[in-house]
Amino acid sequence: MMKTLLFLTFSFNLFAFNEKFVNDYIFKAKELKTEAFVLIKDGKLVYSKFEYGDMKTLHTLWSMTKSVSGILFGIAQDKGFISKNDLVSYDFPGFKSKTLTYNHVLQMSSGIDWNEFYEKDPFNSDVVRMLYFATAKEGVMDYMQKRPFKSKPGKNFYYSSGDSNILTGALAKRIPKELKLTYPWKWLFDPMEINAYFETDSKGVFMASSYLYMSLEDLIKFALMILNEGKHKNKQIVSKEFIHYIRQINPASKEKCTRVLTYGAQFWLNKPCEGKRLMPTISENVFAMLGHGGQSIFFDPQNNLLALRISHDVKGKLKYEKYLNLIYKGLGI
Repeated sequence: MMKTLLFLTFSFNLFAFNEKFVNDYIFKAKELKTEAFVLIKDGKLVYSKFEYGDMKTLHTLWSMTKSVSGILFGIAQDKGFISKNDLVSYDFPGFKSKTLTYNHVLQMSSGIDWNEFYEKDPFNSDVVRMLYFATAKEGVMDYMQKRPFKSKPGKNFYYSSGDSNILTGALAKRIPKELKLTYPWKWLFDPMEINAYFETDSKGVFMASSYLYMSLEDLIKFALMILNEGKHKNKQIVSKEFIHYIRQINPASKEKCTRVLTYGAQFWLNKPCEGKRLMPTISENVFAMLGHGGQSIFFDPQNNLLALRISHDVKGKLKYEKYLNLIYKGLGI
């Protein structure tokens, strides 16, 4: 098992790291804008560099919020409040499909028609409409129930911020009312001593797609818990079974390849699609949390390694395989 990171001392791992390789790429490439980079090996801090803020600076996680929200769903399932196999229409009759399950939603294969883009065409973006209009008026679940279906649930993988918000919409219905606005802290943040801010819509549904704020110090705690199969110190935060589930490629992602990583359940994977992997020189067991602007946390269970990057890339896109290989080169592994 992984040793717990001590945040008060920030003891450095004795593992040597030549930072030049990765720094020349992520901090000097014109197409990238890295604000912070942190490398953890064997549960200890190996290297960190900041262009903005420090370990305690709060950051908007954007779509990395989806992964945290997926874990919250897993905790609720562990506690018996909900199951990934439950029908969504049981809680929300407005959805026209009667075969849609929370498993489909977790795996981004709901079949709901959705435009997941931002700057390209904001006036026709479902993300913009949901986050900036529905949140203030009717609520995200009202917006989602009005969306038509373009395919049968489970047939096609399509990345959707709307799918993620269905998860916390369901939890708002299923858990006891007295926990509706506190369950992220009671179940996850407080037991791990994480200081987090989590926005809701006008009806008290946590914005699972985008609006969680955490520091790198606390992100490391969360990431270590995931890498440690759901355990933080001596406490099982979420079951091992759910951690194994999020890392299994979903059938829809496996059958239809895209130019991005494959997908598990609110986490990105390097599993093969049609026999090929986006990062062929990187282990297929590597998985990731990804956010807008190039933010990322890469998990490498084989090497007991975490790579965290806070960024605001505008013109370019981080080349994941190159990035990880530069880290490995710096570590000499």
